[in-house]
Amino acid sequence: MIHTEFCYALNIVLISRLGFVLRDEALKMRELPYLIVFQFLGLLVFQITWTSLALMVLLGLMNAAHFYTEDSRAKNPLDLVQIRISFLIVYLVIFSFFFSAGMGIKFSPYLKPIAKAWGEYFIIFRWLQDLNWTELQIRMMGFLLIINEVNLIIRLYFQTFDLLPRQEESLLRLAPDSEVSAEPTRAPLDEKEYNAGRAIGILERTLIYFFVLYNDFAAIGFVIAAKSFTRFRELDKRHFAEYVLIGTLMSSTLAILVAELIKFLLKNA
Repeated sequence: MIHTEFCYALNIVLISRLGFVLRDEALKMRELPYLIVFQFLGLLVFQITWTSLALMVLLGLMNAAHFYTEDSRAKNPLDLVQIRISFLIVYLVIFSFFFSAGMGIKFSPYLKPIAKAWGEYFIIFRWLQDLNWTELQIRMMGFLLIINEVNLIIRLYFQTFDLLPRQEESLLRLAPDSEVSAEPTRAPLDEKEYNAGRAIGILERTLIYFFVLYNDFAAIGFVIAAKSFTRFRELDKRHFAEYVLIGTLMSSTLAILVAELIKFLLKNA
């Protein structure tokens, strides 16, 4: 049975990561306090015990280690992606331990009375009391994974196998005072296309995620067809066509896998 507390804590971390994982640059020192404070405030909904306090301290140390690792070890975009994926895995391991039955971290018992009291004055708090919070946290967890963390996996694949979109190939560079041409210069990264692909991929995965959740598989073909139609004229370039095809297949496949995982968790919630 999935624990609501586990999903909630993971969602807090995933939301906090949105501020820097969507950028292709290392976490800045000035952003570190905001990251720690956001996660700390998010975890205040749990009962204050030695275990929950230990988790808060550990998350603070994790954020500091994350900043140090990116600042000192991230020499290129591939390093940055690998570091961020590694820390996400560490978060999953830590939460799997702290939110196990033996550790006993639970939501504060004062949350429901407070919500009920505020519900007398604000109708939105009445609505919040009627929500299935376990299902909401599970669905949100899947959504945050596909819009952000899945993108790291896709970028890791592109960077590992050098499938990044590049500008038009440059002309051969001739060696001075030589009849033999030197090696051709490598075409620079097409950052505009790379960032556009990320934005399109987020929208694509979001639609596919919700289509799969509600078993509307036919609509997935419409999303992929619409994406192909908008880029039809550019697909005559082989390298670009491979970039679009691989990105679309990976993005769609991962979105479907995450959605199926979330459906499984919902059934067992």
